[in-house]
Amino acid sequence: MKKITLLAILAFLILSTCKKDDENNQTPEPDPAVYLAEITIDATGGTLTSDEFEMIIPAGAFTESSDLKLSKNENDKPFDEEQVSSLYVLEGLPEVIQEPLTVSIKTGSKAKEDYFIAVGEDNFISSLDTVETSYYLLPADVDSEWLNCEIPAMDSEGEKSVAEGNSFKLTFTALGNYQYFGEGTHFLIYTPPSLFQEAEALHTNLEGTYEFFQTVFLTFSYENRTKWPVTVTIKQLKSNVYGVYANSKWGDNYGYMEFNRAHMNDAEQMEITAGHEFFHLVQSLYDPRGAYTQAVTRPEWHWLNEACAVWSEFIFTDDEDYTSQVRHGNQMAPFEGAIQGAQSETGHHGYGMSAAIEYIIQEFYGLVFPLNLTYEKIADGGNSVDALGTLNNGQNPPATVWNIYSHFLEEYVMGELYNDVNPSFWVGNVEGTFKIEDNGDTVKSFTNQYPQLSGKLFNIELNYPDLDNQAYLECEIPGDEESFLTVFRYQGSQIEKAVFIGSYAKLDILNLKWLMDEGWNLLALVTNNEMEAPYLSSRNLELTLKVKKPDISLPPIVSFHFGYDGYFKWISGDTVTYYEPGGWNRYVMIRNGVYNGEQYVATWDTVDIDNYHHRGSLTADIDFENQEITSLHIRDMMNSGFIKDTIAFTIINIPSVSWDENYKFFEIDGSGIYYQIPYLYFKREAYGNTQNLTGYNCNVSCHFDLEMKTY
Repeated sequence: MKKITLLAILAFLILSTCKKDDENNQTPEPDPAVYLAEITIDATGGTLTSDEFEMIIPAGAFTESSDLKLSKNENDKPFDEEQVSSLYVLEGLPEVIQEPLTVSIKTGSKAKEDYFIAVGEDNFISSLDTVETSYYLLPADVDSEWLNCEIPAMDSEGEKSVAEGNSFKLTFTALGNYQYFGEGTHFLIYTPPSLFQEAEALHTNLEGTYEFFQTVFLTFSYENRTKWPVTVTIKQLKSNVYGVYANSKWGDNYGYMEFNRAHMNDAEQMEITAGHEFFHLVQSLYDPRGAYTQAVTRPEWHWLNEACAVWSEFIFTDDEDYTSQVRHGNQMAPFEGAIQGAQSETGHHGYGMSAAIEYIIQEFYGLVFPLNLTYEKIADGGNSVDALGTLNNGQNPPATVWNIYSHFLEEYVMGELYNDVNPSFWVGNVEGTFKIEDNGDTVKSFTNQYPQLSGKLFNIELNYPDLDNQAYLECEIPGDEESFLTVFRYQGSQIEKAVFIGSYAKLDILNLKWLMDEGWNLLALVTNNEMEAPYLSSRNLELTLKVKKPDISLPPIVSFHFGYDGYFKWISGDTVTYYEPGGWNRYVMIRNGVYNGEQYVATWDTVDIDNYHHRGSLTADIDFENQEITSLHIRDMMNSGFIKDTIAFTIINIPSVSWDENYKFFEIDGSGIYYQIPYLYFKREAYGNTQNLTGYNCNVSCHFDLEMKTY
C-alpha cells in the first residue's frame, strides 16, 4: 500500500471498481434424473458416497434430518486448465453444521502434492449486487487417486442470530498447479504459479488495507472476526470484474475474496479493488443479521455499503484525474431519492450516492473519516438513514446530509464533490427547459413528483436579444420549509449560484439581459427536503418561472462606500491580538442594479487593477414615501490569491441626501452608525492563518454612502 499523507488524502479523487455484469455465473442446476447419490442424514451421521465423490458426516454434525443429493457437472470449468476433476454439486445441506465434514474427490490419476479442493458457495456478492457462485480453496491430503479435505464446523459461539431452518448447496472440484502463501499473515493467497509475483503485490496491498482501516482516519474494529487469515483465490472471473468479497454461511470468520487472474497485471486497479473489497469485509463484521441470511441476501443498507466503499477508493490511488467508471451512468442517483432510489438497482444507486459520503466528510470532518460510527449504528439495528445521520460532528441540533439535502445537491451541482459532472452533463439530465427566445416567452410551469430527499433540474435558456434591460425572472415553488429552490448560472464548464440570497421558495434573478449578453444560461434546482420514516413517500411540487418587469424603474448604476475606524479584536489561532486603529474600507460600483418591485438588488463579479477578484451582492429595501433605505445587506468577497477577505453587514434606516428620478444618494456617518449596524462580519484567510473580527466600535470616521444613478 502506498504511503498516505494528509495532504494527499484531501486531494485524491474517489475511485471505484465495483462491477456488475450481465453474464450468468451461476452453477447450472443439476438434472434430478442424473443424481450420482442420494441419502438422508440425521443426527446419527452417515456417509454419502459415489465412485468419484464422498462426504463423511459424523454423528452430531446435523441437528435435523437432511436429504442430500449429489450431481456432477462436466461442462462448467471455473478454474480452467487447473481443474483436475469434474464439478460436483451437493444439495440439501442444513443451515447448522456442528461438526467437521470430510470431503474426498477422485482425480482419475495418481494425485500429486499441493493439490487443493475448491469449495463453491452460492452467496450474495455486494459488488455484483446478485447471488453468484464464488470459491475458496482448501489444501487437500493425497491418498493415491483421491484428494481429501475437511470442511470445518460452523461457528456457533457469538453468532449474531439463530438459524432459520434453510438448506443450501455446495460445489466442489479438485485443483492442481496452484500455489499458496501468506501463512501467519492476515491473507492466505492461492494463485497459479505464473501469477506469483502479481499475487505478492496483491498481498502487500491487502495487508496495507487491513492496517489502514484501523487507523485514526477510519477506526474500524475487526473484533467480530477472530480467525485469520482471509482466504484469497486468484481465478478467472467475468471479464469486467476485478475482484469480489463474499460472506460465508459459516460466519464472520470464513468470509473470503476472489480476484480476476485476467487483470492481475493492472497494478493500480487491483490496489483499488483490494481496498474496496476489503471494505465490504469490514462492513460485514457490523452486520447484525444471522450468518446464513447475511450470506445469501442483500441488507437494507446495501446502497450505503456501496456508497462508502466507492467513496473510500480515493485512498488507494495516486491518480488525481481518475474518474471511477462505476460512477459513470449513476451520477443522478442523489436526485432520485436518497432511499427511494435504492428500491431498484440498489448497488448502482449506492455508486452514485458516494457523493453524499464525500459531502458529509467535507462538510463536517476533513481528514478524519468516522464511518465506523455509521456502522456501529447498523450493528445496533439502525436503518441506513439513521445510521448515516450519526455523522454530524456532534452538532446540536444535528446537521447531516439529510436535513440539509438541498445544500448537498447544490455542492454536487457545482462540481465541489466530484469532477465527473459538469454543466453539459446536468443540461443533458434536466426534467424540462424554458426557452426565453421572444416577447411571448413570459411564463413556464413544471409539475413533477418528488420522492423524499430528492431533487430535479430545469434548464433556462436565455436567447432573446431584445429582452428589456429591467427584466427579471421570478422563480417560485410551493412555500414550505421542506422544499428549496436554487438557481445557478452556467456557461461552458463554469457553474455557480446566480444569486447569493433569497428565500427557500422564491428567487428573483435580476439583470436577466446582462446575464444573456455575458453568455450565461440558468439552471434551476428544486429539492424536496421532506423526510419521515420510512422515507419512501413522494409529493408533487410545481416550479413556476415568470419573466417580469418592475412597476417602478430605478437607476441601474449603483455604488457604495463603507468605512469604519475604531477598536478591533482579532483572534489568530490561539492568540488574541488588538489593533488600534484599524478598519476596513471598500468602494464598489455596479452597472446592473435592478429593482423588482420589492427590493433593489445588484451583484458583482470583477477583477480590479491589482488583479484582485471581487464578488458580492447588495439588496436594499427602499421606502419611497420617506425616501430612505429601511434595510440594506451587503456581502463582499475579495481573493488576491494569497489573501481572502469576506465581509457581510446589514445597515438599517439610511436617509437620502439627494432624491430625484435619475439620481439618489443615501448617507450616514459618525459614531451613531454603530447603532444602525445590527450585523457585521469580517474574516481574513491569509497564508494559512485565519483572523476573525469579534468586536468593534465606531468613531467619527465611520461612514457609509450609497449612490444610484443613470450615467
